[in-house]
Amino acid sequence: HLVAITGVIGGVLASILLSLMGTTVPELHAKIKSVMTGLIEKFPALAPQKITPKQMDQIVDVLVFAWPASFGIACVLILLFNFWLAARITRSSGRLARPWPDLAAIKVPTIAALGLSLSLMATYLSGMPGLYATAFAGAFMVVYVCVGLAVVHYITRANPYRGFILWLTYFLLLFFNTYAMLAVALIGITEPISPFKRRFPTGPAPPSGPPPPRQPPSS
Repeated sequence: HLVAITGVIGGVLASILLSLMGTTVPELHAKIKSVMTGLIEKFPALAPQKITPKQMDQIVDVLVFAWPASFGIACVLILLFNFWLAARITRSSGRLARPWPDLAAIKVPTIAALGLSLSLMATYLSGMPGLYATAFAGAFMVVYVCVGLAVVHYITRANPYRGFILWLTYFLLLFFNTYAMLAVALIGITEPISPFKRRFPTGPAPPSGPPPPRQPPSS
């Protein structure tokens, strides 16, 4: 539940950051263009060849759509790291009220899938609503990346190639982040119908039939 709530908070924070940059798409476009122009003037090595005004507008158009998702992704990652770090510090101090959870067993409520689906569909809206939806889509995508990584960690526990599989997964996330994130998130989203579904051990079965009658206290 904490991971799912973090997705909601990340989407809200990303939307606030977006609003601080501009309340309309043209205003946001102008702000990003001004930042890009300033960076290129300050660091000419960023653009060895001269960028025409048309090319600059095309680059800014891509950034206008990409930045909200980047904000959402960054906010969720920062929040999750802070939660983990706070829990580790609390555990080290001996004040953690609960036993440390099995992070490879993380599951999120099914309503998180609804949030991801609705935000992805809303990205087709025009104007700022579509950009706000993109921020939430990026945030919820990270939630399911966490679930996908948990699945990979869980199902490889008895695999002799576990180390190689995990290193390869994180290497792809680091250097091919966009496509790797989509692939790992897809593992988390499709887990209920996937052959990679985690099978958690079940506890002892409850006793069948009515409970035995209580014995009267002996005098």
